[in-house]
Formats: sequence, structure tokens, C-alpha cells
Amino acid sequence: LAATLAHHHTAERPSGGADMAQSLLELNGKTVLEVGAGLGLLGLAAARLGARVVLTDSVPALLDNLQETVALNVHLHGEFPGPNPLVASLDWSDWRDTLSALPAGPFHLVLGSELIYAPHHALHLAPLVASLLLPSPHSPRPPEEQPRCVIVQRGDRPGWLRFLEECRSHGLQVTLRPVEDLATHIPTCKELSADVDLSPLVYCEMTAAETPIVAD
Repeated sequence: LAATLAHHHTAERPSGGADMAQSLLELNGKTVLEVGAGLGLLGLAAARLGARVVLTDSVPALLDNLQETVALNVHLHGEFPGPNPLVASLDWSDWRDTLSALPAGPFHLVLGSELIYAPHHALHLAPLVASLLLPSPHSPRPPEEQPRCVIVQRGDRPGWLRFLEECRSHGLQVTLRPVEDLATHIPTCKELSADVDLSPLVYCEMTAAETPIVAD
């Protein structure tokens, strides 16, 4: 999943998968938030591309592990092109106070992988993602700076379809593609797909709808 996002999400958004895999968008200096980071693979990949990254989770043990993972990554692979990824707590069920306190925001890109396992995850995560993507009257952005969210997820998980419905109801535009289709245009993912069944995985990209709800 990290390979898929790291390679595909450096792409602009033309219609063809091959074009998306070949047309690179410079992440250097962009701000990236990984939600439900776990091991932090997605955020670390983005940081290696020059992004300013915040890795978040709600489990204290995972937060400690993320700190150690960042330090180990520097030890093994050298310094990041930009600042080292930051680690912060973010509880989806109680995010309104903690979200405003996160460092490095507002974010250009929100990343996540395998986030939805149960219906209640959908109810908590959808409004959080919407608050990160919808335009704010307090901090307007130019069109080229509008944020987006990318999630790679098994499409058969309980709560996934509910999550998509909730995101649309919160004013987000949702675009879905099979990861298997995208992988055919990405060399490292072609190799991965030879050993791993990518067919259940869905690439989901979200942005504010053309006439979005404005976040409070």
C-alpha cells in the first residue's frame, strides 16, 4: 500500500492510469497528515519525497513506536529531505480539540490505509476528513492549494460503504479506482502484485465538492 500511494500519489490527476503514474507532482514542502498511521509507512514515504509530515494515531504504544520508527529511518537511510516527520495523537472520536493543536497544518494531503474495520469508524472518520478538506472561511486557500485525501482500503470491510456515504453527505467528492488497475502502471507495484492479491483493494480520493459545504 505504501508503494502504491508513494508512487501514484506523486501524480497529478489526468484521466489515464499510465499518465497518473508518470506525471509527477512535487511533494517537496507540502504538508501531509497520515491518519491511523500504525507503522507510519505512508507518511515516511511522503517525507522521503520532501513533504512535511505529521503521523497520527490514538494508541499510546503506537505513538511511541512511531517515534522510534522515525529515528530508525534516519539512522538507516539518512536525514529526510525536509524536516523529520512529527508524531501526534489524534482520536477520531474526539478530534475537534486535538485537530486544531496539530503541528504543521493546514494540510495539502491526508493519507490513510486500511482505516475502516467497523461501521462506527465511518461515523467518526468521515467528519474528521471533511473538516480537513472543506474550505474554511477563516483560512481560504487558492484553487491550486485545495487539499485532498487518499485512502487505500479493502472494499469489503464492514463500514466502508457507510464511510463513503458519510463523506458524500459531508460535502466531499469521492473518486474510486481499483488498486489493481493503478498497479499495472507502477513498476514497483507490478512486482508487488505478482505476490499479493490486490483485487480487494480500492484507491479512494476525496476532495471538496464543486459546491461544497463550508467547514465551521
